[in-house]
Amino acid sequence: MQRPLVMTIALLAILAGGAGWLRAERGAGDPADRPAASDLLGWREVDGVPWPQLPSVTPVDSSPNDLPASGTVLVNFWASTCGPCRDEMPMLQRLAGTGRVAVVGVSRDLDDDSARAALDEFGVSYPNFRDRDGHLAEALADVVPFNGVPSTVLVVDGRIRWAHIGDFDSYDELVRDVDARVAGGAPGR
Repeated sequence: MQRPLVMTIALLAILAGGAGWLRAERGAGDPADRPAASDLLGWREVDGVPWPQLPSVTPVDSSPNDLPASGTVLVNFWASTCGPCRDEMPMLQRLAGTGRVAVVGVSRDLDDDSARAALDEFGVSYPNFRDRDGHLAEALADVVPFNGVPSTVLVVDGRIRWAHIGDFDSYDELVRDVDARVAGGAPGR
């Protein structure tokens, strides 16, 4: 499949997942009261939703089966078939190497082999899990769209503080936005 087609399909999946998430969050209501699909993309503050237990999430690599209990963790939801997800893997790997925050990936792939192949292709060494049964995605449906990849959450001391729907345009954007949120600010979308 050609890259532009894959990216288009991924964007449509994000928007479709986001639209369902928005309807659930805001109720059916008048369509004129709903924000445009483009308003779903970017950062939004989350009111300290506790990070759920991970009973159905299994390591894709040799990762421990849990997030760090304290500190700041950037959790990225991705799929090997998602072009934008693949594009941000090197950025996330680079961020993980800085020690600014812990980085963890959660694959929505249907099998471990597809997830491992993508991780190997991009030299990803930060911990990665697979949401085998979709239970984690379901538990976080109020925070990120169920099938919205890429999506990223910033977890501080076990509580989700920020959610980012969609991909990051550049490493500089990713670092600027994460640093600002960790420091208590909120620039960018």
